[in-house]
Amino acid sequence: MGALSRYSDVVLNLLVAVAISLVVNFSYLLLVLVEQSSEASSSGSSGREQRVWERRDEGRLAVHADGYGYLVYAGGDSVYVPPQNLRWLGLEDGDRIRADIRPSRRSGGHPVLKEVRTRNGEEFDYSRLYNRPSQWTELLLQLLFYLFMSFVLLTILTDSHRRYSMRRYIRSCLWSCVAAVVLYCVAPVTEWHSGRVVLNFMGGRMFDYMLLLKCSFALVVSLLYSRLYVLISQRQLVEVENERLKNENLTTRYNMLVGQINPHFFFNSLNSLAMLVREKHDQKALTYIDQLSYTFRYIIQN
Repeated sequence: MGALSRYSDVVLNLLVAVAISLVVNFSYLLLVLVEQSSEASSSGSSGREQRVWERRDEGRLAVHADGYGYLVYAGGDSVYVPPQNLRWLGLEDGDRIRADIRPSRRSGGHPVLKEVRTRNGEEFDYSRLYNRPSQWTELLLQLLFYLFMSFVLLTILTDSHRRYSMRRYIRSCLWSCVAAVVLYCVAPVTEWHSGRVVLNFMGGRMFDYMLLLKCSFALVVSLLYSRLYVLISQRQLVEVENERLKNENLTTRYNMLVGQINPHFFFNSLNSLAMLVREKHDQKALTYIDQLSYTFRYIIQN
């Protein structure tokens, strides 16, 4: 029974970990789908002839919090940089970029970045981009990592419900925080410059705001779920214990009742009743039954 309960805990923790991983990576999955949709729409309209020209001067990249950016030039004009270009090319806020641009498909819109020529005074190398993992590969890595992280945290936190005490639960919370910090350090991240997938502590930038936010979300959800899980488990244990005590009480009362009734007295009473019935003394038999029932009621009540 204990092995079955432990197996059910593992399955439940795994299902919750899958849910947490999907929620954490929902925004990234949505971004991948939107980018693919925008690429498909742009490829569908590529048949139309568009004029592309190269700007000789450099613009400084300003990245907006929503993911897109603008190349701002000395004259005050600007060029729109789509989010997929920022991610794929690995452009960062403050980069000095000389690029080819094309007009916007919307009338009155900003010109759009077409191709990067130089970045921070150096020729931009497009060949390195083909060593980067695909967006779906990055998404799969993210899903697997947060699935593993959530499962580890839930396993640590829910293990305390078997021999629950507040001290054990607080200790489990502390250990889960330590595990979250360790997993944050070994989280897979993609280097913008090399395109390699490396561990976070090897990437040269330990404080990653988005990674820290995702890991914190997974930790907080795991803590809340574990607390709810422990409370429900304790309530179920109390209900099971109350049911066991109730059954024991009924069994004890039954045994006491059986012990109070003398078997010989019960046997002799039935024989006397049978004799009255055989001799056709119906009225005496009814009176005898009434007195016998009164006697048994008195024994049961006392």
